[in-house]
Amino acid sequence: MVELSHTLRHFKNSIGNGWLRLRQTGLDLLLPPVCTFCHVDLQDDHESVGLCHNCRSEICNLDESVCLYCGNPTSDASVKEGSGCPYCLGNPFLFRCIIALAAYNGKARTAVLQSKYLDGQPLTMALARCLLAARQNEIDAFLPDLIVPIPMHWTRRLKRGTNGPETVAHCLAGKLKIPFSRRALVQRRKTARQSELSQNARQRNMCDAFGITKERMVYQKRILLVDDVLTTGATCNEATKSLLAAGAAQVAVAVLARAACEVSG
Repeated sequence: MVELSHTLRHFKNSIGNGWLRLRQTGLDLLLPPVCTFCHVDLQDDHESVGLCHNCRSEICNLDESVCLYCGNPTSDASVKEGSGCPYCLGNPFLFRCIIALAAYNGKARTAVLQSKYLDGQPLTMALARCLLAARQNEIDAFLPDLIVPIPMHWTRRLKRGTNGPETVAHCLAGKLKIPFSRRALVQRRKTARQSELSQNARQRNMCDAFGITKERMVYQKRILLVDDVLTTGATCNEATKSLLAAGAAQVAVAVLARAACEVSG
């Protein structure tokens, strides 16, 4: 009876999987999958992330010569494990490291800007899948217990209709089978747009901007904090400060793109 039950279960699963494949094939014939960035037809199974080969190679453009901690591009060959680059040594960060998909320029910059809005959500999910494909070893090495997105003030979210970092975080959590929370970290007050401010003004702008809803959600957890783009690190650093104050064990930051920052004299 046990063998018969196992056989029937296997048959049922085979039928179910076969139906799913048939349904997907039918959908692909009616609505051929296209690149979420340039909209050309996708021809290759390797393009299942949602980007064509050309867009993927141009968007996932991060050079290997970046700081191990803050992710800032650096030509300093002396940056080794256990130290940082001149930028993060001059701007001590509370998070453990930055895990980035791309440098914030060219097509990567255009893609990230599109991902900030509701009609760019398919592209956002494609970028999240690319981040995982390119950086999963680094994410796994951190051993995250919880994935948390940088929150958006409710007035700005209402205007945009979505929060890109939340979409990325949710996608990563689903693929990695790691708990996800959009409520653990909240933005307590509306802030000015960081892109319009100087580096010092960005730090002042984000001071005490975040809060924790329930400390037990983050207590003694290793948090993977997710944002779309990191420039000076002020936003992620302030969010990390709140998480650590609530008892989080450690925080690493995953972003779609890392903008280069100059070292102040």
